[in-house]
Amino acid sequence: APLVGQEGQGQRQGVRPAVIARDGAGGESLPRADLLHGPVELMPRGADATWVAERLRALGADHVHAHFAGWAATTAASAAGLAGLPYTFTAHATDIYREDIDTAALADRIGHARAVVTVTEANRLHLEVLLAREGRAGKIVRIYNGVDLTRLAPVLDGRDSATILGIGRLVPKKGHHMLIEAVRLLRDRDVPARLEVVGEGPLRADLQQQIAAAGLTDDVRLL
Repeated sequence: APLVGQEGQGQRQGVRPAVIARDGAGGESLPRADLLHGPVELMPRGADATWVAERLRALGADHVHAHFAGWAATTAASAAGLAGLPYTFTAHATDIYREDIDTAALADRIGHARAVVTVTEANRLHLEVLLAREGRAGKIVRIYNGVDLTRLAPVLDGRDSATILGIGRLVPKKGHHMLIEAVRLLRDRDVPARLEVVGEGPLRADLQQQIAAAGLTDDVRLL
């Protein structure tokens, strides 16, 4: 999603972000334009970097940012090149660790980017090693995913400190099944723990069945 922003964030930084997204065929909905303070567009099926470059020119964009180092970063890099713009991208996890990744191509994208953001120190070191192996150089910046605890300080307000909160889509890679199993193990060891899961997805019924089979209906809630 080139030039992506979050609610109010772009406005605070003096940026009017636009979102250009590919149809993921997963039922995801695009964010509302009024939340981003900029246009939101869905790429037509079959559209490529040339189409994106044309939209970037029409939107008056001066920078392109993509999330994930694979298809999104490749498209952003190509579109930025066609439109004569700089680009950056954020690298997350599966997009840099899969065994089938073309490391030379990834190193090339990093080398031509103004900067690459990644979300953990392990990721940053991994990409630095990858660049060195490919004989390339690039700017890699670690920015943790998180919240400003000076603005959103946790308050116990009398709640049981043994309550665990899990937030994420109910899909296999998020590992909710392991979190539920961990609560079962804690209970078997007489360690009190409650789990509340916030999320939606195709595994809801399976997770609910796991909760019931483990006798955790009083201890685990899918909100």
